[in-house]
Amino acid sequence: MSCIISIGRKEKMKKIFIGVALLAGFVAITGFANNQQRYQTGDIIFQTTKGKIALVTSTATMSRFTHVGMIIMKKNKPYVIEASGPVRINSFRRFINRGIGKKFVVLRYKNGLNKKQKRKLIREARRHIGKKYDSKFKWDDKKLYCSELVFKVYKKALGIELNKPEKIGDYYSSWNPIISRYAKKKYGKRIPLNEKIITPERLYDSKPLNTVYSNYFKLN
Repeated sequence: MSCIISIGRKEKMKKIFIGVALLAGFVAITGFANNQQRYQTGDIIFQTTKGKIALVTSTATMSRFTHVGMIIMKKNKPYVIEASGPVRINSFRRFINRGIGKKFVVLRYKNGLNKKQKRKLIREARRHIGKKYDSKFKWDDKKLYCSELVFKVYKKALGIELNKPEKIGDYYSSWNPIISRYAKKKYGKRIPLNEKIITPERLYDSKPLNTVYSNYFKLN
């Protein structure tokens, strides 16, 4: 009899455990879906990533954020167009999964965007799909890096300049020996100090943008 009672208790506990697990999964999925509904086409999403380019970006430009993309809504679901490798559109989930701790910040143009403006952003963004990543951070459109893509899409589609571009030379004095060696390897003896540059941090500091969502942690 005691054996039967013991088995019964185990079965009951097993059912409770499965029920709790399913409920937790449902809450997680529902929470993720609800979070997706808060976004709009044109929202700009920031994160900190790992890797060589991320390390160079954060060290050379003193940026907390190393990557940025622009959200495009399709059938009420957010996707992110980004220059990470070739310019491409990724799922929202895949984008945030690459960030350290899955942390990210979403900013929105505070004056709001109408449907026509959003269509223009999508059309301009799609025009760059397939372009290679620009590891030399040049200002031409042949290749693009992440923050350059977002900046130029807004500028060319809507005439909105999210922030003033800086110059590579503005950061030169803060470079450590590792970054200096990387720059010499990329550019040779003549580092283009007058080349325009727009960093993820510079976009984040844009006055026309407001925070929509953040689960970000402090890196300082």
